[in-house]
Amino acid sequence: MEAEPAFGRARFFPYRQSSPFSSLGGPAETSAQAAKMSQEILMQFVGFTSGVLAREYTFMVREVSIKPREFTVTIANEAFSEHRLSFQDAPDVCSLKLRRELTNGANLLPESHFCVTNAELDDYRTSHESARRIPFARRTANKP
Repeated sequence: MEAEPAFGRARFFPYRQSSPFSSLGGPAETSAQAAKMSQEILMQFVGFTSGVLAREYTFMVREVSIKPREFTVTIANEAFSEHRLSFQDAPDVCSLKLRRELTNGANLLPESHFCVTNAELDDYRTSHESARRIPFARRTANKP
């Protein structure tokens, strides 16, 4: 039996197709660049469904030139039970996965379902690790 979708507030993840000048802080925007920037893709997190083997996250992707499409990204429940990913980080991981697929042209393909791999989970975890600290440890004063 499938669980009912759990819907919360929709989150928007604006995504612009990259241009050679976007990350370099290049010259002032020309009319051609302005036209390219108007081709914005909007990713909207719709909700998730908990299944027996995986959690499925649903996103609606809207573009100016293409009618809206629904994409789903799944994460195996093992990732949560083995503490490799928290439930709070899952929508972010899925949006990053979908953004990578859209960058590679997935919005032009009929495929609309993607799975997050263990390697992608490891990459996310290492890029978002913070320095661990002991909660009630004494601070040592620097002695001259």
